[in-house]
Amino acid sequence: MNAAMVTSAADLWVRGPVTAHQRPAGTPPHQTPGMPPGGNPAPQQPRGNPGTPPHGNPAPQLPGNPGTPPRGNLVPQFRENPPVRPQQPVPSQPPIAPRLSSAGPQPGISWLGAHGGAGTTTLAEALSGRDVGTRWPDLAAGEPGQVIVVARTNAAGLRAASQVLDALRTGRHPDGVVLVALVLVADAPGRLPHSLARRVRVLRSVADTIRVPWVPAWRAGEAAPKPPKEMAKLADLVQSRSHA
Repeated sequence: MNAAMVTSAADLWVRGPVTAHQRPAGTPPHQTPGMPPGGNPAPQQPRGNPGTPPHGNPAPQLPGNPGTPPRGNLVPQFRENPPVRPQQPVPSQPPIAPRLSSAGPQPGISWLGAHGGAGTTTLAEALSGRDVGTRWPDLAAGEPGQVIVVARTNAAGLRAASQVLDALRTGRHPDGVVLVALVLVADAPGRLPHSLARRVRVLRSVADTIRVPWVPAWRAGEAAPKPPKEMAKLADLVQSRSHA
């Protein structure tokens, strides 16, 4: 009797015989559960730490703290910058300081239009003087303070002339501006209607008025071949004020 038979007899004495209910399915009646058919026990794996390879050497560990991803695949970290205060826009050019002049009013005449298209440019070119358009003369810039108001003889022109004369009468004008005369330039050939003639008489009662008749050459932008006699009177007035 060999040792295996002695061990089996001892096991049977301790545990008792294995009945059919205790034998796992598929185990032959003469085979002990858990034993291979040849009678030799199955080889057991050597005990060790979990994850240790069969040769007994531990698996290589990557350097770094646990949970740190491999170098080269680092997760980028973003830092939130504080809000930046907006800067004031830089001007493309430095501001230009206004030019100041202390020349004061100069002698001569400023042609002041009561409205656009009154004829100030034509009169200034024919008789000399400063054409200031429809604004008050700038005495600080050296423009003459003596003004001749110019208006057309249509209804709108006479109304505008009345407003300028009223501003001069009530002092609603720059200091140093003085009215010399009112010039009414005909807006069409022929006589005025009675309503317009009546308005002209009212204006004559408050200011020295010179009427200039219709000049066809002026309409075409040309010089009059023979200026009307009213232009001679107006030329004398401008000449007398040029040295005043």
